[in-house]
Amino acid sequence: MNLSLGSFITVEIEELGVMELRSDFTILDIEILQRLVENEEADSRDFVIEAIKRLLHEPDVNVDELKGWSRSSLEHIVIEWSKQQQDPVWELSQELDVFDAFEQAFRNYVANFWANFGQRMKEALAGVQRHMATTLAQSVERYIQPTQFQETMKTILAQNMERLIQSVQFQETMKAINKALQEQFKVINESIQEHLRKIAETSTFVIETGRFFENLPDFGSLAKTVEPYVRAAETVEEEGFRFVLGIWALADVVPFLGIDQIDEKVRPAAVTNRLLSLTRNEQFADDLQSNFERSSVLRRRWPIVERALMAHIDRNYALSIPTLLAQVEGIFTDALILKQLVVRISGKIYARDSTGQPKLNKKGKPIELSGLGQKVDNSDLRDEHLLALLAEFFANGLVSDRNSILHGSNLSYNRAKLSVQLVLNIYILAAEFADFESEN
Repeated sequence: MNLSLGSFITVEIEELGVMELRSDFTILDIEILQRLVENEEADSRDFVIEAIKRLLHEPDVNVDELKGWSRSSLEHIVIEWSKQQQDPVWELSQELDVFDAFEQAFRNYVANFWANFGQRMKEALAGVQRHMATTLAQSVERYIQPTQFQETMKTILAQNMERLIQSVQFQETMKAINKALQEQFKVINESIQEHLRKIAETSTFVIETGRFFENLPDFGSLAKTVEPYVRAAETVEEEGFRFVLGIWALADVVPFLGIDQIDEKVRPAAVTNRLLSLTRNEQFADDLQSNFERSSVLRRRWPIVERALMAHIDRNYALSIPTLLAQVEGIFTDALILKQLVVRISGKIYARDSTGQPKLNKKGKPIELSGLGQKVDNSDLRDEHLLALLAEFFANGLVSDRNSILHGSNLSYNRAKLSVQLVLNIYILAAEFADFESEN
């Protein structure tokens, strides 16, 4: 029988009895387990044993004892613990060994944790700050301003100062002042502590955050935990896929961890192949189709994009690339129109001035934008992060490639990397369209 008990998860094993495990990892747990994941000499069983040791609340056992437990017992613990997690990241893969699946789930959990931790902390602390500002002000106002306190101080200080200083009563007077102040500030302090207790009682997140920070390692250690993700993202960027980082969270970087350690001669191909695998995935195609169908503007383009995607999946890049190129330019233009960054008149596209009217050249005529390069150069994308990333990619080579491919002078364009880049371009544009239209 298994049940959640407050912040603990209970698991019963016939040969070992009932045990309680914490329902989540602390930051220190994450850092230690991350080191174990990166240790080439450690295997997934070592990882599972260390994870159970860190989660186990009752009974108190050491690593050597855990190593003596049967594989089936260890598997049962991680399976049951994972089942009782609300976060779907802990759903163990049926295609992997249980220990390997648990380690992979932990990798994904860590990525999600760091991706969301900053925002969660910001929101929680902002709430605490607002609450504290209000309650502290109320406390001070309540105990400093009352007539009783003011009258006490007035009585003490109203005596003749000359007499006061010369009198043997001076020390007693100062003691009275000190006592009055101590009593009032004691009340203020007690009030503040009471408000802090109320905050703790009403804010689960503050409590959980407190548990995290009880064992908080130094920031150098935290930086080391995140560093592999940074290196992987930098490698993806260096190989020509900077634009995808605009939509990625840390969890999306997980498949690329360690790619910066691959021999630099084959590293570009490794990045391309991992992204190629992503874009040939059935879920990717389903998500892409969903975004197109959600958009009233893009829906009509889906039959063409779908065929280009099928050619891409079949590795027929000679067919996929020209079609994808044309659709990237068309969808990018649609985005510029939808976001009112250009002006369309009678089917033609013109640059837009600050008033929303067609921008004029030196001869007083509207500036027509006929090619991808002109559209990139004449559109103000400062407030459009994703479009700006794509425009940067276009300007850094795609414009010239586009012309030579579509005009027939480039006959050696059928490369997997370019097809992957274009498919991802379209995916980002479609997601941007779907979100923008749903908000407006």
